[in-house]
Amino acid sequence: MLVTQCMSLANAGGAISISVILTIALSFGLSKGLEVTGAAAQLANFIVKILDFSTVGLLFGIYLGTSLLTSVITNNAAVALMFPIVADAQAGIIVTQGLNPYAALYTMMIAASAAFATPIGYQMNLMVHGPGGYKFTDWVK
Repeated sequence: MLVTQCMSLANAGGAISISVILTIALSFGLSKGLEVTGAAAQLANFIVKILDFSTVGLLFGIYLGTSLLTSVITNNAAVALMFPIVADAQAGIIVTQGLNPYAALYTMMIAASAAFATPIGYQMNLMVHGPGGYKFTDWVK
């Protein structure tokens, strides 16, 4: 947009949200910390222990964890935090349970992008929820 002069450099600079950039950047450090300390392995074991009744159960656990994180932080940060839990080379759910990597990673990506399915996941949803008379279940439809 700068090249085609649709936006000035000042407008482009003003459109950058430092808090969003910091959230995403710091989540990569936290993700590495989860991996190094073994917390990612413990969280992976927790998900497996509770939902190891089938492959679908494990995928549901990945979806649930990612979508809960996405509801409170950005979708990029949620994936950065869930990635070592799901795909760590030694202790991730994919490796320990022999889960199809495509299924697990696609589930994580879809869950991270599904924040629109709740009134709290996206600011515009929250703005129209009350005045529009919506119920929580209306967002999933």
